[in-house]
Amino acid sequence: MPVDTYHMMPISVPVGSQMLHAVGLAWAERYKGNDRIAITFMGEGASSEGEFHEACNLAGVWKAGVIIYAQNNHWSISLPGRNRARAKPSRKRPSRTVSPESALTATTYSPSIRVKLAADRARAGEGPTLIEGLTYRLGAHTTSDDPTSTGPTRR
Repeated sequence: MPVDTYHMMPISVPVGSQMLHAVGLAWAERYKGNDRIAITFMGEGASSEGEFHEACNLAGVWKAGVIIYAQNNHWSISLPGRNRARAKPSRKRPSRTVSPESALTATTYSPSIRVKLAADRARAGEGPTLIEGLTYRLGAHTTSDDPTSTGPTRR
């Protein structure tokens, strides 16, 4: 894989820490005059982290060419999404600098279309996009997560 085509960052274990890196990378590419953009992925539980809100704010202020893709399986590790936040995730507005038009919802059949639209926006200088990808969890969060110890059976 040519290094001048793809820039890959190592996996980041702390929840939500990679979003600020992606904003910085996207801004740096624009500063250098390139049309490269950055995309970062997170679970919807990371939207409770301060880094998420900081990244959305900074991306909007800088109009950084970044896509933040939130994978929403309605669970934050062992906590149901309905118990994590009062607002429904798709209705939470992460920042005053990310416009409602740039908040997209991707269903099973549309993620690649949504990412393409967001990438086109980013390359056109229209700023960041937050995509909420609705999905399902088929099992425990990790091999060390015992879903039976934290509440009712997941349906």
